[in-house]
Amino acid sequence: MNQLPIFHNIRFCLLGRTGQSIRFRYVPDPGTLEQRLFREVTKPVIPPINVNPVEQRLRRQEENRLRQENNPYRKFLIERAKEDFLKPMNNNMVLVFQQLCHKAREMVPVKNKLFLKDMHFKGFPLSILRWVLFFFYFEKCLFSKIILKRYVVNDNNK
Repeated sequence: MNQLPIFHNIRFCLLGRTGQSIRFRYVPDPGTLEQRLFREVTKPVIPPINVNPVEQRLRRQEENRLRQENNPYRKFLIERAKEDFLKPMNNNMVLVFQQLCHKAREMVPVKNKLFLKDMHFKGFPLSILRWVLFFFYFEKCLFSKIILKRYVVNDNNK
């Protein structure tokens, strides 16, 4: 290995006609003395507790659930949806449907047709609708279970 004083970080191989550099692993600059001391001082004294991946996933799910429950915008949407669904219905019908992936402009003709029939479209995220309809079903519409059993045609008998 031939080291030239000018190129002290580069090693050369003199097997060919020209000297070719030999690639070696990049070693990051350790930094100044202050930086090295700071890194050594701030290292944790107690090693971190190894948690298995299942426990980590359960902890993350619990954190996400708490974060969603305490989200003020989500609470606002749930209250607004409850007002729309649970208010006294004076001969009004509520149609709930799951919106598939679409652009906003594709929903405009549907809204216009509903408006011409004197109906109003109110869009909510599916998670909010699922939450509200769960309570709506058990609080106000237990009769729908009886109606659906009585009047829906059962195709299994064919």
